[in-house]
Amino acid sequence: MEPGYYRGDILFLTNYDKIPELGDIVVYQMRKDDIPIVHRVIAVQKKGADDFAVLTKGDNNEVDDRAIYRDKLWLTKKEIVGRVRASIPYLGMATIILTENQYVKFTVLGIAIVLILVTRGKEES
Repeated sequence: MEPGYYRGDILFLTNYDKIPELGDIVVYQMRKDDIPIVHRVIAVQKKGADDFAVLTKGDNNEVDDRAIYRDKLWLTKKEIVGRVRASIPYLGMATIILTENQYVKFTVLGIAIVLILVTRGKEES
């Protein structure tokens, strides 16, 4: 299956107490220092009125995410950052390019400095 979202897409999330449903796309993070993961819910366990556990799987993966969960079989409410509600494709690529390529970063910074100096010189004239 082809992924629903790609690297560089900006995702808009909601995070309220509604229990995720099958097929929802959630963002989860196992520890605060881990990179957030965006995967689809493939199973839900309801554990009360507002408590739940979910099993996720990436659209492009053959198996579920249990290997990522680190000694757990299901994700709990505390690992889920939010559910994806909308996205803007490729908008985040500018940030990715600037952080991963130092030459582009310094080129953009240099152009910005030159533009500031040139416009400042015109204002003083």
